[in-house]
Amino acid sequence: MDDTPLPTANAPESEATDKPTQVHSDNLQLETSPPKTTTTSNDSSQLSPLIKSTHMSSYLGRRVRVVGHILEVREDQSFVLMQSSDGSEIKLVYEADWDLWGKPTRYIEALGTVTDAQTIKLELFIPLGDNLDLQTVNATIDIIHDPRFRQVFFPQSG
Repeated sequence: MDDTPLPTANAPESEATDKPTQVHSDNLQLETSPPKTTTTSNDSSQLSPLIKSTHMSSYLGRRVRVVGHILEVREDQSFVLMQSSDGSEIKLVYEADWDLWGKPTRYIEALGTVTDAQTIKLELFIPLGDNLDLQTVNATIDIIHDPRFRQVFFPQSG
């Protein structure tokens, strides 16, 4: 067996920053820095739920994931407008000095912290290509957040 480490989005400890990281789909780990503590897979505090824009006000200050279509990149103001799977716009803010959009795709999955009902501070994104059915993504998110299935997707939430 090959002992070569898998590629990750982790910055070496000496270079760890708060800046977002572009993650390509062939990378298997999505953390931007090494975990500070060991957690189990049942630790709900470490979850980054997949949401859409209508859920954002319920996730203020929390780390989330959103899938959508890039509408506009405003490098001069360090933000991206993205259409969420439910059709509403989300503003993704990022570090001004970071060259995030060197190789964008039309659709991305963004991971970051919700700062208000329409804004996420972007930590990283995964390019999803130029052809994605957002209606299917939206239906999937509806199932994830359906109270009948809450224990399946959020087992620690009671």
